Amino acid sequence: MSDTENRNPIILGEKLSDDETKKFQEEILKLPYKFSFPKLFKAAYEELEKEMIEYRGAETIRDTILEGQLFLFLESDGRGELCGYKISYDSEFGLKVNKKEEDEDA
Repeated sequence: MSDTENRNPIILGEKLSDDETKKFQEEILKLPYKFSFPKLFKAAYEELEKEMIEYRGAETIRDTILEGQLFLFLESDGRGELCGYKISYDSEFGLKVNKKEEDEDA
């Protein structure tokens, strides 16, 4: 079984327990380098901030050491999207970013 299959889902909007908070602290990752360029960084920051509000993530981490952090929400298979880029998590390599679909057509 993979790591993601062994985890209990986090219910957004409900405060994290101390144990859940510690697990999150151990799994903090940086976004791939591509997102460090100012224009894309700003877009990613705004998108993550919007998702924290939309999915009630801020309520989940309120009054924990994680308060003020932004989260990239991934599906249970470790895949997601940020600013139109497909993102995937690999336990060996961390977060990987793939080209936008329109970049692949060019």
